[in-house]
Amino acid sequence: MIDEIKEKQNFLRKEILDNNLDGEEFYSFLLEFDEEKGDNLELWNMDDLKKIVKSFQKKKFEEKNKLEVDINENGKINIKKNNKKKLKIEDEKVQSPNDSFFEVDENEKKEIEKETNKDNNNISKEIKNEDKKEINGLEDNNNNNNNNKLNTNFEIEKNSISKIDFSFNEKIQGIKVTETELSKIDKLKVIFSTPKKHSGSLFSKSYLTYEFCTLPLKYSIIRKYKDFKWLHDIFQNIYTGICIPPIPKNIKIEKINDYLINKHKRSLEKFIQSLIDNELIKHSQILFDFLSIEDKSQFYSRQTYYSKGKIPKSLNKLYSLDGNIEIKFNNSDLPFLDYICEFNENSQILLKKITIILSDIYNLFNTISDKIKEFSSLCSDFDSLFNKFQEKEKKTDLFKNLNNIMNKWSDIMRNQSEFIEINLREQFKFINKQQKEMSYLIKKMNQKKFNFIKSENKLIQKKEELFKKGDVNKWGLKKEDLKNKENYKNNKELAFKKMLPKDTIHTYNYKRAFAFFACSLLKEFDRIRNRNIKIIEENLITISKVFIDDINKMKNSWENIIDLYDIQKSLIQY
Repeated sequence: MIDEIKEKQNFLRKEILDNNLDGEEFYSFLLEFDEEKGDNLELWNMDDLKKIVKSFQKKKFEEKNKLEVDINENGKINIKKNNKKKLKIEDEKVQSPNDSFFEVDENEKKEIEKETNKDNNNISKEIKNEDKKEINGLEDNNNNNNNNKLNTNFEIEKNSISKIDFSFNEKIQGIKVTETELSKIDKLKVIFSTPKKHSGSLFSKSYLTYEFCTLPLKYSIIRKYKDFKWLHDIFQNIYTGICIPPIPKNIKIEKINDYLINKHKRSLEKFIQSLIDNELIKHSQILFDFLSIEDKSQFYSRQTYYSKGKIPKSLNKLYSLDGNIEIKFNNSDLPFLDYICEFNENSQILLKKITIILSDIYNLFNTISDKIKEFSSLCSDFDSLFNKFQEKEKKTDLFKNLNNIMNKWSDIMRNQSEFIEINLREQFKFINKQQKEMSYLIKKMNQKKFNFIKSENKLIQKKEELFKKGDVNKWGLKKEDLKNKENYKNNKELAFKKMLPKDTIHTYNYKRAFAFFACSLLKEFDRIRNRNIKIIEENLITISKVFIDDINKMKNSWENIIDLYDIQKSLIQY
């Protein structure tokens, strides 16, 4: 029997784990065949395990390659073309997690730099077709998602900016969000319970589960860390121009204690609460399913459903509360954009210092608490020693009372340190991570600004050159404008409007992309700023109440000591 189990174990390790397949996912797949047997290998025969493993491998291969796969008894894989239509997703259309919306279009950047460095004699040449990749002002680029490595340190001469009009006003028809049970309630709050540890099985390592409840709807849900990570990544793809709140990194359960587990829990709690507080995301069916579906199989089925969707690649595929994507930007907004960039950079430095100082305060409070507790213990020892050989009437409660009051003081200091850690330090750390998320939006906006300025300057130079030469046939006029081409020679303003229409539209798309990200940044800065102020105010009120209550407790204790010894002193005098 032992040899048979080892044989099954080795078979599963070779076919599942050694092939980099997800052990937990295979375990769930196994339960679909027989939940009672589970991962008890004694109850499974080898032939059944081989069939189930083949079915699982076929499923994973199909998911990866979107093909129909047939695996015969000898393990040979036969691939068939999949002629089935792609699954249509009526709500959020996403693809996890590959963000084409936010990637730097390196082709655009290289082409602009190449064109800019050309000899002025060749400036009248048309822009190369491969540079025209933007759809509604948003590039179609499927490079891998790597936010932290986005390089947008572009230097632009101030005199080239001063001549450019950045003002933009356009309303685009997007996708109107639908009502969910979440969006109908004004104040929602998510409360997490203490995470639970789970020992690993043959197919998985030890892991944590997080149970949380959404009030006042009272949904009680259990999720793993990978579910939170999936939610974060999928929202980054859907909600272009919105700073998705930061999510903590995963933790290795073997190397952590209860303090770190609870700290991780609070970070996930902040993540979910931030999503709920965002009015647009609050309408998301994905968020509603995440917070409401209790059945594991049903939830993972919905995950697969959402993950097969498409990333929005144009403005009219974005979501809004009223179905309209309004892009309204004025030249007067430019200084405030500069202020946001400066604020974001400096605030991260200050917030980092704040979290370090608060960490020192937390440790200091705990150190004082420990020292007071130590002093209390010594008072207790001294009380025993002092009264050991004293007659009953000569014994004193002085050191015993001192021990009691020091214990209270120590507990209060410990309690205050925890409130400082949870309500101040962790909150400021979360805000700092939010600012880092905003840094990426700033970099994207600056990159779009760079593209627009380069393209606009290049276009103006080309038009100036063409107008001077006066050869209207090289202006690229539309057919309907060719009739009046002679009238344009002496009217520079009108000529500039009519010539090079394709290049003009191309530059307009750059401008629209910049205006979109600039407006998004302005809105997100206000939204996040107002929310952070509100939360810090609430936390400060909480801490103030706790400290007042603690001070009153200590005040009463000290007053009791004073009263006690005043009475004793009066009795002695009497």
